Amino acid sequence: MAPDWPYGCETKPTFTEQSLDGYYRPGPGTADCTWFQTGVYGAVDYNDPRTGSVPADGTITNVSVRSGPNPAPLRIVIVRMIGGVGSGGQQSTACCAFQSETPPLQPPPQSNQTNSWAVNIPVERNAKGTAVVADFVGISAVGPGSLPLAFTGDTNFHNQPPGAPEAGFLYPRLGALESPGGGTRNHEAIPNVEVMLQWTWVPKGVVPPPPPPPPGAAAAPKAERAARVAANRALILLVCGADVACQGQLGLLSGSPGKVAAKQRSLGTTDYLVAAGKEETVTVKLNKRGKALLRKKKKAKVTLQMTPTGGTPVSQKLTLKRKAK
Repeated sequence: MAPDWPYGCETKPTFTEQSLDGYYRPGPGTADCTWFQTGVYGAVDYNDPRTGSVPADGTITNVSVRSGPNPAPLRIVIVRMIGGVGSGGQQSTACCAFQSETPPLQPPPQSNQTNSWAVNIPVERNAKGTAVVADFVGISAVGPGSLPLAFTGDTNFHNQPPGAPEAGFLYPRLGALESPGGGTRNHEAIPNVEVMLQWTWVPKGVVPPPPPPPPGAAAAPKAERAARVAANRALILLVCGADVACQGQLGLLSGSPGKVAAKQRSLGTTDYLVAAGKEETVTVKLNKRGKALLRKKKKAKVTLQMTPTGGTPVSQKLTLKRKAK
C-alpha cells in the first residue's frame, strides 16, 4: 500500500462545525507532529500485524518506513500508555507519555519506497503489581514534507468496521512539550488511516543479531592470524566466505586492536578485492615505520584493519613474521 496522505504536519485532521456528519476536515497544524498506530477495530492481542504496540519488554532493532516523493524528516518515537490493574485483574491504560525518540532520519525522495534503519530502542509492555505500561512505536515528523500515512477506507468516525486500522496523532509532536517520565497528553484518533511504519522487536534477554550491511555494502573477508614479510612486503591471506565480493581497503596499524586509535600509527595500506567464495593473498608494502618495526625483530604483533566498501571497519590481531635471510 502506497502512502497517499497529501499533507505534512502543517495540516491536521480536525472536527469543524460541519463535522456533525462524522468527517474530519483539514485544519491548521503545527511545525511538527506525532502519528502512531493505536490498533485495529475487532483485533484481539496480535492477530493483526498492524498494531503499534510492542508485545512485551524488549528492544526495537530495526524500523522501516514507506514514504512518498517529498517525505518529511522523521524521528522514531516511543509513545507510552500508562495504567493500572483493576478489580478482577482487568488492565487499563491511558495515553500518552513521551518515552524516547531518535535523531531525525531523512527518507530519500522516492515515491512509494521502503527505507530501513538499524536502531537500538528499549521498549516495555508489562504489569508490575498494579502498574501497567504499554509502549507504542510511532513517527514524529519534523519540518516540511509529507507524512507516511495511507487511507484504507472512509475516515468518518461513524464508520469503523472490523479490520479498519485506527491511527493516533498529537500536534505538536509528543516530546515537544514533555520530557521522558514527565507529563502526559491525550491523543486524538482517526479511523481507516494506516501509519506506514514497520519494526523489528527482540524480546528482553535475547541478544539482537548484528544488523545487515547497508544496501551496496561489500562483505568483510576473513584473514589469517599471521602473515609472512618478504622484501618489506606483508603477504596476507584473505578468504571471502560471503555470497557477494569482498572489497575495500586494508591497513596495518601499530599496536593491538584495543589500543587507543589516536596512538596507533599506519604501517602500510592497500586495496583488496576477493571474489565471493574465493581466497587471495594481498600484498601490503610496508612504509618507513613498518620497515623499522621489523628491522631488528623477526616478528611483531600489529592490528589488521579492513574497511569494506560501504561498510563498517573491522579489526583483528595479526602477527607479522620476517622471512629469514
